Amino acid sequence: MRFKVKIRPSDKLWTEYIRLRDNNICCKCGKVIESKYNSGVSHFYNRSKESTRYDDENCDLMCNIPCHQEWEHEKKEGRDYYNFKLNQLGQKRFDLLTLRANTTGKRDDKLNKIIIQEKIKEIERTN
Repeated sequence: MRFKVKIRPSDKLWTEYIRLRDNNICCKCGKVIESKYNSGVSHFYNRSKESTRYDDENCDLMCNIPCHQEWEHEKKEGRDYYNFKLNQLGQKRFDLLTLRANTTGKRDDKLNKIIIQEKIKEIERTN
Protein backbone atom coordinates (compact mmCIF):
# COMPACT_ATOMS: atom_id res chain seq x y z
CA MET A 1 0.00 0.00 0.00
CA ARG A 2 1.48 3.35 -1.10
CA PHE A 3 0.36 6.65 0.31
CA LYS A 4 1.11 10.20 -0.69
CA VAL A 5 3.13 12.15 1.84
CA LYS A 6 1.87 15.69 2.31
CA ILE A 7 4.80 18.08 2.02
CA ARG A 8 4.40 21.32 3.96
CA PRO A 9 6.29 24.49 3.03
CA SER A 10 8.22 24.10 6.29
CA ASP A 11 9.20 20.54 5.21
CA LYS A 12 10.82 21.91 2.04
CA LEU A 13 12.67 24.51 4.09
CA TRP A 14 13.75 21.83 6.60
CA THR A 15 15.14 19.69 3.77
CA GLU A 16 17.12 22.71 2.51
CA TYR A 17 18.48 23.24 6.02
CA ILE A 18 19.49 19.59 6.50
CA ARG A 19 21.24 19.57 3.10
CA LEU A 20 23.24 22.64 4.15
CA ARG A 21 23.93 21.27 7.63
CA ASP A 22 25.20 17.95 6.29
CA ASN A 23 27.02 19.42 3.26
CA ASN A 24 24.96 17.20 0.91
CA ILE A 25 26.72 14.11 2.28
CA CYS A 26 24.77 10.91 2.93
CA CYS A 27 25.23 9.83 6.55
CA LYS A 28 24.98 6.15 5.59
CA CYS A 29 27.30 5.76 2.59
CA GLY A 30 29.35 8.96 2.97
CA LYS A 31 28.95 9.99 -0.66
CA VAL A 32 28.21 13.53 -1.82
CA ILE A 33 24.64 13.58 -3.10
CA GLU A 34 24.85 15.30 -6.48
CA SER A 35 21.13 15.51 -7.22
CA LYS A 36 18.62 17.09 -4.86
CA TYR A 37 16.13 14.58 -6.26
CA ASN A 38 18.10 11.73 -4.70
CA SER A 39 18.57 13.35 -1.31
CA GLY A 40 16.07 13.05 1.47
CA VAL A 41 15.73 13.75 5.13
CA SER A 42 15.39 10.56 7.11
CA HIS A 43 13.41 10.92 10.31
CA PHE A 44 14.47 8.31 12.85
CA TYR A 45 11.20 8.88 14.65
CA ASN A 46 8.34 9.24 12.21
CA ARG A 47 7.47 12.64 10.72
CA SER A 48 3.99 12.33 12.21
CA LYS A 49 5.54 12.98 15.63
CA GLU A 50 5.32 16.77 15.67
CA SER A 51 7.61 17.07 18.69
CA THR A 52 10.58 15.72 16.68
CA ARG A 53 9.56 16.47 13.08
CA TYR A 54 12.05 19.37 12.92
CA ASP A 55 14.51 18.09 15.51
CA ASP A 56 18.18 18.18 14.44
CA GLU A 57 18.94 15.01 16.37
CA ASN A 58 16.05 13.11 14.76
CA CYS A 59 16.99 13.87 11.16
CA ASP A 60 19.77 12.70 8.87
CA LEU A 61 20.48 13.35 5.20
CA MET A 62 20.57 10.23 3.05
CA CYS A 63 20.52 9.17 -0.57
CA ASN A 64 16.87 8.29 -1.24
CA ILE A 65 18.05 5.27 -3.23
CA PRO A 66 19.45 3.03 -1.88
CA CYS A 67 20.40 4.31 1.60
CA HIS A 68 17.11 5.76 2.85
CA GLN A 69 15.12 2.84 1.47
CA GLU A 70 17.48 0.34 3.12
CA TRP A 71 17.48 1.99 6.54
CA GLU A 72 13.78 2.85 6.70
CA HIS A 73 13.09 -0.55 8.26
CA GLU A 74 16.24 -0.65 10.41
CA LYS A 75 14.98 1.45 13.33
CA LYS A 76 14.40 -1.37 15.81
CA GLU A 77 16.86 -2.08 18.60
CA GLY A 78 19.89 -3.97 17.31
CA ARG A 79 19.31 -3.00 13.66
CA ASP A 80 21.65 -0.85 11.55
CA TYR A 81 19.91 2.56 11.70
CA TYR A 82 19.17 2.12 15.41
CA ASN A 83 22.84 1.34 16.09
CA PHE A 84 23.97 4.29 13.93
CA LYS A 85 21.67 6.69 15.76
CA LEU A 86 22.70 5.39 19.18
CA ASN A 87 26.38 5.75 18.26
CA GLN A 88 25.79 9.20 16.71
CA LEU A 89 24.05 10.61 19.79
CA GLY A 90 25.27 8.48 22.67
CA GLN A 91 22.90 6.80 25.13
CA LYS A 92 21.82 9.91 27.06
CA ARG A 93 20.97 12.05 24.00
CA PHE A 94 19.33 9.04 22.32
CA ASP A 95 17.13 8.52 25.38
CA LEU A 96 16.22 12.22 25.44
CA LEU A 97 15.32 12.09 21.73
CA THR A 98 13.11 9.06 22.42
CA LEU A 99 11.44 10.95 25.26
CA ARG A 100 10.82 13.98 23.00
CA ALA A 101 9.44 11.71 20.26
CA ASN A 102 6.94 10.25 22.70
CA THR A 103 5.84 13.62 24.01
CA THR A 104 2.86 15.28 22.39
CA GLY A 105 3.88 18.22 20.25
CA LYS A 106 1.65 20.87 18.79
CA ARG A 107 1.87 21.84 15.13
CA ASP A 108 2.91 25.44 14.54
CA ASP A 109 3.97 25.88 10.91
CA LYS A 110 4.57 29.64 11.21
CA LEU A 111 6.91 29.29 14.18
CA ASN A 112 8.68 26.30 12.61
CA LYS A 113 9.29 28.29 9.42
CA ILE A 114 10.84 31.17 11.38
CA ILE A 115 13.09 28.82 13.38
CA ILE A 116 14.25 26.94 10.27
CA GLN A 117 14.96 30.19 8.41
CA GLU A 118 17.13 31.33 11.32
CA LYS A 119 19.02 28.01 11.29
CA ILE A 120 19.69 28.44 7.56
CA LYS A 121 20.92 32.01 8.10
CA GLU A 122 23.27 30.81 10.85
CA ILE A 123 24.82 28.18 8.55
CA GLU A 124 25.18 30.74 5.76
CA ARG A 125 26.90 33.17 8.15
CA THR A 126 29.42 30.55 9.24
CA ASN A 127 30.24 29.40 5.68
